[in-house]
Amino acid sequence: MSRTTVRKAISMLVDEGTMTIVRGRGTMGSPTRLSYRVAGLMSFTELMKQQGLRAIEEKQSPYKVLEEDCNIEIHSTEDTIQAIKASKVQAEILHVGQNDPLLFIERLAYSKGGEIDTSTPSR
Repeated sequence: MSRTTVRKAISMLVDEGTMTIVRGRGTMGSPTRLSYRVAGLMSFTELMKQQGLRAIEEKQSPYKVLEEDCNIEIHSTEDTIQAIKASKVQAEILHVGQNDPLLFIERLAYSKGGEIDTSTPSR
């Protein structure tokens, strides 16, 4: 394969955001994120239970609190999922090794008036 072909392929991957060129470090894969809209409103704990998995129990669903206590109805959410390395604090809380791979989930909740909540656990 010629250098020209390789350079063109790398250029195309950079253009679509799959790779990044960092001067002095080289060409590397870009961090990836997955974003999607969620039709049914479920907390993370409810979603894990539905999948037959165990999750840390919530005292009360944040969506129920917003609806019942604040009279705010959430009509949709948008989740972004990203692979990260466990920090020292995360590793201790989750009983995993530091730098072990984790999935980081950020959720935006929308009412009819627009965005109202960003649920982002601390990194």
